[in-house]
Amino acid sequence: MRKIFNLLFLLFIFIIPQISLEYWGNAKYGFGIILIIYILHFVVSKKHLINGKTILYPSLFLIYALFTIILSENNDKGIWIFRLLTLLLVTVSFSFYFNNYSNLYTFFKGYYLGVIFAAFQIIYVFFFAPQSLIVEGRANILGIDSNESSILLSVGFVIGLYLYNLTKKKFILFSQLFVIYAIILTFSRTGVISLLFIILFYAWFKLKGIKKYAAISFLIIGFLFILSNLEKPAHNGGLQFLTPTGKLDLSGRDLIWSTGFEIFKESDKKIFGFGIDTFSTELDKKLFGANAHNVFLKILFELGIVGISLFLLMLVHLLVNMRRIIKHSKTPILLFCVLLFSFFTLSWIYTLHIWIFLVLLQRYTALLRFQNQH
Repeated sequence: MRKIFNLLFLLFIFIIPQISLEYWGNAKYGFGIILIIYILHFVVSKKHLINGKTILYPSLFLIYALFTIILSENNDKGIWIFRLLTLLLVTVSFSFYFNNYSNLYTFFKGYYLGVIFAAFQIIYVFFFAPQSLIVEGRANILGIDSNESSILLSVGFVIGLYLYNLTKKKFILFSQLFVIYAIILTFSRTGVISLLFIILFYAWFKLKGIKKYAAISFLIIGFLFILSNLEKPAHNGGLQFLTPTGKLDLSGRDLIWSTGFEIFKESDKKIFGFGIDTFSTELDKKLFGANAHNVFLKILFELGIVGISLFLLMLVHLLVNMRRIIKHSKTPILLFCVLLFSFFTLSWIYTLHIWIFLVLLQRYTALLRFQNQH
């Protein structure tokens, strides 16, 4: 019964992502309170972590972020304190939850079912309710922009491959086609590149001999054919990777990055940063208000050298653990690569999904190491 309850809760988180990502907004404390009450039972269940460091580094970063917002003069201080406390509790509780392969498998099933639901929602809305799209001509999961939607779907695609290898159920393989199509309909270059990387990575490590090269060639040709025959959104000309002059098209991100870094470099707030949720405001004084479109720049700008150091320490620790288990499983590596790539183009560091994924990777690698040492 408990596993069914956990599965239903995971479906609630990921099938209704607009609630799970916005529970900390104005007058939206309800979901956060429900989430906190639910996850506390993990903390008091008296389970022990295999490796305490899996919770140490993520917690240090969030505690530091919480400390900076408490000392700041942010107008939304209450919301941010609640948001960061919730993310901290999520980090702690899911570190306990991902304590065995059974719970990990339950999570994967719940998340993948949510991804299938999201894929069908994207396909339906794109063709039958386009007025619901956040950006005209670019599909998205309800409440999430197209770029973030494409990465959530890409993570689901990786998990789907893992479940198929484990169960060999053809339903999972068939459902992956809808996930692929949904990613393409987001018209997100971040998502499309991630998808192509996942397919090539999987083919390279899972297939052998002539099958490997034939599958990779077939996938690339098929992928390019699908892209070339999609109806292109009028506002951006479709998946455009190059400008008319032949340069890499970053849609203004390069200007945002250079200006944001210049503001940081010229400031006297290098150690502790400008404070959470200040990037757009400060950028607007010199250029225009915009997201950082880069997790590393956002953390450096808002939390300073201390904040980025703590975040990089967490990633380095994760990479070191992955290097030790790479011979036994490629899934954590693939998930990490997708998330890492998204950090270079998105600013979604304070979302619920990111911290669940980071903890999942920490725990998954710890479980694999523990299993191989015994």
